[in-house]
Amino acid sequence: MLSSLRSVNSGSHCSVALAGLGTWLCSGADLARRLSVDLGLPVIDGVAAAVKQVEGLVAQGLKTSKMGSYAMPPRKDYVGQFADDQPQP
Repeated sequence: MLSSLRSVNSGSHCSVALAGLGTWLCSGADLARRLSVDLGLPVIDGVAAAVKQVEGLVAQGLKTSKMGSYAMPPRKDYVGQFADDQPQP
């Protein structure tokens, strides 16, 4: 099993191991399934997990905050050569 861990770590697909949790994090569904079987541990496909998280946020209708630093900037008056391009309210 140790040789398979070394080969996984040297590959480009699996990059992060969550130490001490008994769980591996990698990208690629096929790789995640194979590692889970080979290691006997749960393996999380990080890309699939992120997509599912975003799907959940969208399903709840959540959007980016419009408060604080995410708020629209205050209106500015255009002056000089751009004064004619001032957006109308």
